Amino acid sequence: MKALYVCFGCLSNTGRLTGLAGLKAVEKIGLDKANIFCLPGLAVNVPNTIEKAKSAEKIICVDGCAMECAKKVVEFAGFKCDKSIQLVRDLEITKSKPLDYTEKDLDRVTNYIVESLNRI
Repeated sequence: MKALYVCFGCLSNTGRLTGLAGLKAVEKIGLDKANIFCLPGLAVNVPNTIEKAKSAEKIICVDGCAMECAKKVVEFAGFKCDKSIQLVRDLEITKSKPLDYTEKDLDRVTNYIVESLNRI
């Protein structure tokens, strides 16, 4: 199974989009192929969370902005992102207020995550 680590920081539109699109992407691709893994568990070294990360086929990190918090947590825990997605950089979404996005934005991010999961 592929591990998806998403920022899900709801203080901005890009952070919110990472989580919402991540959930939709997992629904589209199927729980047998990918799932959202526990990012906070990595940050505080929860043994079960670390073991699940070790068993992941691939790791995809999805961040909203240039701070790349999800990627940094994954790397700090000793893992490597096989694919790093950053919405500002990769999809040219401008970081703004939490609810400043459209359904079209959500669909675009979801599809990008699904395509990324299918390619790696």
